[in-house]
Amino acid sequence: MPESLSNYESSSSPYLSEHYYYNKIFPKGDDKYFLGKSALRFFNVNGLRLSNIRFFFPENISTKWKNGAQFENITDLKLDNFSIKQAKSIGELPLLVFKNVQSGMLRNSIAEDNTNSFLEIQGEKTKDIRLLYNDLSKAKTPISFESKDLTKKVSIID
Repeated sequence: MPESLSNYESSSSPYLSEHYYYNKIFPKGDDKYFLGKSALRFFNVNGLRLSNIRFFFPENISTKWKNGAQFENITDLKLDNFSIKQAKSIGELPLLVFKNVQSGMLRNSIAEDNTNSFLEIQGEKTKDIRLLYNDLSKAKTPISFESKDLTKKVSIID
């Protein structure tokens, strides 16, 4: 196995296979929530706190990887000091995804050089998202919204 591939990407991985993941976690044929592999994925959590995390996707990374982190159906989310370096293979996909996050905060985070899309806000249940003191100036698209209505549910303080 080349050193650039994690065990998660290897067919000899001790981790759950994608087939198992689809068939056991999601109802058969219902992959609307599956955005591809993310370095971190959190679903259905209340009171999640993460800080001082840096993602680095090397340029030769597998195209299977899609996001740095995905947060779905989270209440009371606090993310502090996130930094992500994007690989070209990820393309236009967002590095962070908030879907149906309620009372969420992203603070003191950085979009590194050559970032295409840093954060995407999704989900009709999303509300009370606060973006505080983030430097997203190097991102081509710092923040995107699944629908225009979601822009009213996000406050930004630079």
